[in-house]
Amino acid sequence: MNKNTMNLIWLVLMIITPLAARGAREEYPENFTVHVTALNGPTGIGMIYLFEEKPDFGEGISVEYSVAMAPKNLMGDLAKKSIDMAVLPANMPALLYAKAPGYKVAAVTGMGNLYIVSRDPSIGKPADLVGTTLFNGAKGATPDFMTRYLLAGEGIEADKDLYMDFSYGLPDLAKALIGGLADTAVFPEPYVTMITDKSDARIVIDLQQWWMEQKGTDESYPLSVFVVKEDILENYPRFVERFLKVYADSISRVRDNPAEASLLVPGNGFTMAADITEKAIPRLNLKYTDGAAARDMLTDYYGVLYEMDPSTVGGAVPGDDLYYIEK
Repeated sequence: MNKNTMNLIWLVLMIITPLAARGAREEYPENFTVHVTALNGPTGIGMIYLFEEKPDFGEGISVEYSVAMAPKNLMGDLAKKSIDMAVLPANMPALLYAKAPGYKVAAVTGMGNLYIVSRDPSIGKPADLVGTTLFNGAKGATPDFMTRYLLAGEGIEADKDLYMDFSYGLPDLAKALIGGLADTAVFPEPYVTMITDKSDARIVIDLQQWWMEQKGTDESYPLSVFVVKEDILENYPRFVERFLKVYADSISRVRDNPAEASLLVPGNGFTMAADITEKAIPRLNLKYTDGAAARDMLTDYYGVLYEMDPSTVGGAVPGDDLYYIEK
């Protein structure tokens, strides 16, 4: 066999070996069950077709879906490693990375959906908030620190130039605004749709647009991410890849078919009404991003959070080992 023939055989082997490995059948233990959890609210809606249709991921694999009612509950389950995969607020993986490692970010699944709504006709831009009371139902969470960050970018000190009121949680704050007990507040969807449907309040400031103007970018900030337990990634990468493809498809279907998708929400453990969800979906900014693009997006975002308050990301910006990037 001459040298050219040997080189050709070697080249062919280099090409087909990785392909064969990618197509190799994975072996799963008996009664292999993957526990997937979505947070109640807009964070989890992109996964609704998986909840509804329960796609088949192959022989030997069972997937169970559940809804966590609050971030605190979800964080506790992740810390105990009782969940294999979860969609959660964007800063939570950084906290896990610092306090209870064992998960990697596989994708960003949604961008920002925060808005300032008001009954006050004099408010239409950030400068108009000076001297007013701005209600916020999520102290220490994304609506709080994102509002503070953007105000600071305008030279406005949140605790000096206006009054930040945290008297109500989000559900009660929505009722207060509808009932006239509050005038101006920061809300995520679907609260925004519910409030503007039931009162004369209107959207006065889009925090996503505000962010993009300050940053000089055409991309908003990440709001929800999907994490996978490290041992699932290490032992069953082909299953994870299939799951991510189906999840990305679900997000596209929700975005393209809000009327159909919204009807599935109440029957799958989520507490949002179908009519409000349908109207809210276009402003949920659902978008699937994985790989290096997701890593870079989150690294920049965590840098912003760290600059504001290091505790929001567990004391440090996570390293590249937080992220799963398919090879």
